[in-house]
Amino acid sequence: MHLWTLKHDPLAWPAMDVDRLADFGARRAARVRARWSYPELVAQLRHGGGGIACMAGDRFEGHRHALGEYVVHTEDVARPNRVERPAPDAPLEDALWRRLRVAAWMLHRRRTPGLVLEVPDGRSAQVTRGPVRTVVRGAPIELMLWVYGRTAVADVVVR
Repeated sequence: MHLWTLKHDPLAWPAMDVDRLADFGARRAARVRARWSYPELVAQLRHGGGGIACMAGDRFEGHRHALGEYVVHTEDVARPNRVERPAPDAPLEDALWRRLRVAAWMLHRRRTPGLVLEVPDGRSAQVTRGPVRTVVRGAPIELMLWVYGRTAVADVVVR
């Protein structure tokens, strides 16, 4: 439902972060679930539609915020269910790397000062201010999981 909401239901966006609006968001989600089955929702997400930019600057960033959301939530479902997926190709890894730097700054700028992200090909970026305190190394998809809080399942090395 989270991905559907991000792409199709901006009225429900505040309900994702404001506890007092949780019932409102739940009612909107229930209407969507009553209208379509889970496989139908997945099919609609796969085949496009819902071109709402869920973050104000997303359209200027090549909709990479949406890409990050899709990747993280796909992994949320696929990993515990041992669903095989092809390895990300170079263009996807590049797009994830570019999104990572923005997402890491947004999500960690206050809680992880001096954060550096590194990928195996040697690229690195300091994404939060301050002296380097934390270096996280891994493939872009793994770093994306770590940045989005999936630290228990992300295959990264933290120094």
